[in-house]
Amino acid sequence: MINIGDKVRLIHSKEEGIVVRLIDSKMVEVEIEEGFSIPVLRQEVALIAKEEATQFKNNTKNTFTEPAPRGSQLLFAEKGIFLAFYEINDQKLSCHLINNTDYELPYTVTVEKFETVESIRAGHLLPKTSDKLKEVSLENFENWGTFSITCLPFRVGQYTPPAPFVKHIRLKASYFFKSKQKAPVIDKNAYLFQLDKEETPATLITPTETIDVQTLKEKMFEKNEAIEDAKTSKSTIFSNKPTYTIDLHIEQLTEVNIQMDNASILEIQMRAFEKGLDEALLGGASEVIFIHGVGNGTLRSLIHKQLSNHPHVQYYQDAQKEKFGYGATKVKLK
Repeated sequence: MINIGDKVRLIHSKEEGIVVRLIDSKMVEVEIEEGFSIPVLRQEVALIAKEEATQFKNNTKNTFTEPAPRGSQLLFAEKGIFLAFYEINDQKLSCHLINNTDYELPYTVTVEKFETVESIRAGHLLPKTSDKLKEVSLENFENWGTFSITCLPFRVGQYTPPAPFVKHIRLKASYFFKSKQKAPVIDKNAYLFQLDKEETPATLITPTETIDVQTLKEKMFEKNEAIEDAKTSKSTIFSNKPTYTIDLHIEQLTEVNIQMDNASILEIQMRAFEKGLDEALLGGASEVIFIHGVGNGTLRSLIHKQLSNHPHVQYYQDAQKEKFGYGATKVKLK
C-alpha cells in the first residue's frame, strides 16, 4: 500500500522519488526532483526498502538531522502525518501518531469530550517514526470525543518552514470503518487518517487558523499530566470550529468539461458533494455550505435527498439567499 511520504522507485525507469499526492485508486503523484512532480500508475511504482533509505538522508538515530542542500538530487518528504488506529483484539484499538515525513515533529495531542479537555500526550517524533498515544475501546466509540493534534514540523538548516497547524478530528462510524489500509512506518492494517492533507481551494475552503508561536512553544513541552493547564487553554484550541464552503460548479471541479454530457457533470458534482461532506465530518466542522447553483434544480434535489437520510446531519436549509438565491444549501452537522 502506497502512502503520502513514501519513497518509491519507478519500475520502468531509473527515477526515484517521493509520493506527494494520492490522486485516486489507480494513480499517485510522485516528486522525482525538487519542484517537478509527475502522475504515475500505482502499479508502476515500488516502495524503496528501508535499508536503502540512507541514499536519501543521513541516519535519523541522532536527535537532529542535517538536511540535504536545496537543489541537490536528494528528495525530502514534506507530507505524510497520520493518525492511525489498529486492532489489538475485537474490542481494543491502539491509537498512534505517525510521522512519515523527513521533518522532525514536536506535537501535542488532547481530546475534548463532555465539555472537558484531557491531555493525552506530548512528544517529539523523528522522521519515519511513530508514537503510541493511547488505547481505545470500540464499545465506547461514540464517546471518544474530538482529537486535537498540534504539530510543528521542523528541520535543521536553511529552509522555508511549513506553518504549524492544529487538526481537529471527530470520528464518525460512517467514514471511520471505510478507512482501513496499510499504515506507513508501523506497517500494520489500520484505520488511517492523514492530518496534513491539502485541500483543493476551489472545492473546499476553510478559514486559516492562526497560532501564536510563543504559546505553541510553551504548549509543546508541557508535562503530559498537566490536564488542568490543558483545560484552561480550551478556548484557544477548540474555539471557532471551521465552516466548510464547497463550490460544486463544474468549472470549479475540473478543467475538462466542455464536451461532457449532463449525466457526467452530475456524477462529478455528486462525488464532490459526498467527498466534501465526509471531509467536513472528519475535520470536526459544525456546518458546511454547498454552492450548487440554481439551474434546473436536479443537483439541489439529489443533495437534499441524501442529506435527509444522513445519520450525522442535524438539519439543512437554503443558505445566503441574498447572495446565492436558492443556489446554496447550509448543512448543520451533529
